[in-house]
Amino acid sequence: MYYRYKLCYIFKDMFYIIQNGMYFIRKSTQGGVKPYTLQIYFENKTYNLPIRKKDNGTFALGKDEKPNERAFDNLLILVNAFKKNPILLAGGKQTILVKSLPKS
Repeated sequence: MYYRYKLCYIFKDMFYIIQNGMYFIRKSTQGGVKPYTLQIYFENKTYNLPIRKKDNGTFALGKDEKPNERAFDNLLILVNAFKKNPILLAGGKQTILVKSLPKS
């Protein structure tokens, strides 16, 4: 819950410069095979996407493994891929990653 409130605080402070697709990666509260969470701002909402670490050491988005899912060697490659290709969000919405939010 702390991260959700912290993100809302950041968004309120930076409201005038916020864009759809702004994001940051944080340590996950779930840990284990989901060590990180990708938080994305889109249309006045935040979306939390788990980042899984697969058995082979690569990273993938989502709670569960999917057939033919994209996997990435590291988080930087994952982010760069989704700066060019849209991420499917809840409700069928899509966005690309635009700019990382500053850490506070």
